[in-house]
Amino acid sequence: WAVHVDARNRVWIGTGNAGLAMLDVDRRDFSYYDHRSHPAIGSDDVWSITSTRDGTVWFGTANGGLHRLSPDGAITRFMPRAGDPRSLPDAGVGQLAMTPDGTLWIGTKNGVARWTGRDFERLAPEALNSQAVNGLSVDVDGALWIGTPRGVSVRHPDGSVSRSPWRGYGKTLFHMLLR
Repeated sequence: WAVHVDARNRVWIGTGNAGLAMLDVDRRDFSYYDHRSHPAIGSDDVWSITSTRDGTVWFGTANGGLHRLSPDGAITRFMPRAGDPRSLPDAGVGQLAMTPDGTLWIGTKNGVARWTGRDFERLAPEALNSQAVNGLSVDVDGALWIGTPRGVSVRHPDGSVSRSPWRGYGKTLFHMLLR
């Protein structure tokens, strides 16, 4: 489902039902992270992976939320909490993106959020053409492009959002943008 190479040159592989696998720098040995060996993992269906400068690996799952794997091996799971707008928008995390300033963005089946370091700041629902997020991509200027089944939105580095970034283009753009 997902592949990511981190800053240490380790290859992280998200699978459809076997969790997360990590191929070491020498490309000889795998380490495995799944619900059976690490009960903090909510689902073995890993849809997205990214990492931060400090060596933390983040991974999103089909219905088990967002997970943070710290350099010391500790796993923290984040899930939506009813009535809490500072929680994850949805347990289905299909997209992760890191901006040049180190901000982690999370695309879910029910919206987009930014990790603040302790909780999540959601984009307003009206900022997106649809709450189902199919793709996230960051351009060189730090703008976050958000693909949905009903079109593309862009969140600019200044925080402004446009639901129709191409003026005069009358057709709906579907799915995701890729660089």
